[in-house]
Amino acid sequence: MPDGFFHFNIRTKSEFMVTNDWCLITRLIALAVFAFAGTGADANALEVLFDNLAQSSNGYSGVENTVWPAQAFTTTSTGHTLSEVSVSLWNNSGTTGGFQIEIWDATGAGGIPGAQVGDAIYSGLAEDLSSSSGNSLTVSGLNVTLTANITYYVVVRGTSLTGIPEPPFGEIPGGLAWDSSGTDTTAKYITSDSGSSWIGPFNNSNQYMSVVAVPEPSTLAFACLGGLTLIWAGRKPGVKAAA
Repeated sequence: MPDGFFHFNIRTKSEFMVTNDWCLITRLIALAVFAFAGTGADANALEVLFDNLAQSSNGYSGVENTVWPAQAFTTTSTGHTLSEVSVSLWNNSGTTGGFQIEIWDATGAGGIPGAQVGDAIYSGLAEDLSSSSGNSLTVSGLNVTLTANITYYVVVRGTSLTGIPEPPFGEIPGGLAWDSSGTDTTAKYITSDSGSSWIGPFNNSNQYMSVVAVPEPSTLAFACLGGLTLIWAGRKPGVKAAA
């Protein structure tokens, strides 16, 4: 029941500081949530790391049990998760047997293919390939972690191919694959001894393919959340910051 008297709510300076701190923290949490949501959206955006499938062709490259082409691509300043690879590959020669598509790193001398990264991203049979010249084999739903600013190779290798006169073909484009600065940043190598040594680079005959990946989420949201702790510690009443 009202008592008919005026009442005053007296608050100390420290209480005002605590209230202001919590207002600031609440706002920063909201900003961090929005930042995290934004990075989630970016993470779902696919990024094309290499694509020359639209270029004109000037020849063909064979794939055998010991002869494998390796086409380079390079990640950007953020790490990626490999999502999809398309390789122009077909079989119009009656070849049978197995082949694989693999991702290799560039740890060999001078940046040549060094070692396979994880398992093969595709294993199949030559007889299941299309016989139509220029057919592209697309492998999707991949989940291969790629490091930032690193060169990798897509390698097509025969594992148990048989047939005459030729094994499955991979098509070579007539021009170079260019980046946005107009500089050729890719290279193709070929091994004829199952990867023991590599010939190249053949910068003017890049293998037909496209490589699509998902950029890793930014750490912006985590930086914001980390900032909350620092701000709260620095503004806590009655505690002086060290000089």
